[in-house]
Amino acid sequence: MPILSLADVIILASAKGIRLIVKTARKLNDLYLRILVIINCIPNTKYQIALVSPSTWLGQCASQSTVFKNCTITTIPNTIDTNTYTPINVNTARQLLNLPEKTKILLFGAASATSDPRKGYDLLKSALTQLSQNINISNIMLVVFGASHGNEDCNSPFQIRYMGKLHDELTLRLLYSAADVFICPSREDNLPNTIIEASACATASVGFDTCGIPDLIEHGVTGALAKPFDTKSLASAIENALIHSTEYGKNARKKAEQTYNETKISKHYLKLYRKRLEIKK
Repeated sequence: MPILSLADVIILASAKGIRLIVKTARKLNDLYLRILVIINCIPNTKYQIALVSPSTWLGQCASQSTVFKNCTITTIPNTIDTNTYTPINVNTARQLLNLPEKTKILLFGAASATSDPRKGYDLLKSALTQLSQNINISNIMLVVFGASHGNEDCNSPFQIRYMGKLHDELTLRLLYSAADVFICPSREDNLPNTIIEASACATASVGFDTCGIPDLIEHGVTGALAKPFDTKSLASAIENALIHSTEYGKNARKKAEQTYNETKISKHYLKLYRKRLEIKK
């Protein structure tokens, strides 16, 4: 019984005994071709297709789609090596990164962090501007990775340090560990690995209550959620997380160990495979 990841599609078609396997649909350059292959193969298969979605949101999207609405969809989050992503002493991390030891550090990062509108850097800057009207932000620094510059930094009311693109896990660990709060202001995101990584490094996270983000952030437990795309709400969530950063960080690490470790995730997949094999019999 095939189990399909929404990212890596494997389709078994029984028409005329032909077995069609499409691995990693992203390798097909033409998006139309990808969709056409899936639409034409799934209705002809003699198997009941099972799909795995890393987030509740993406699973719901799939269940509402024409292609996958009749498929069995299970949500299993992505895994992380919690032995690799572990907390580093905050003072040590800041010294190694040449970051101020007595400043509150807000961390934001993603691929094309400041240029991809989906990542929400504009919303974050707007929220921080509003935050500056409520609290003294002279002791707060925004650290950004995944970009080496922004657009309106000269008019920014807060300090910004750009770390550029990172290429190793150790530097990421240092950054997450150095931060008081990690912020994910994405407009659209499936299950951001950055939040999982931050959690594993015992760092509280903030994000909008949209897409796959609520799967990762438990409001008032591991971080704070804001109303989708409401920068005033995001500012309040950041303030809340700064106040409770130590508590949220400890809870986030515990959740990462219990929910995203490789042993736990592999058990979910084994359970699903066994269930599908029983159905096939």
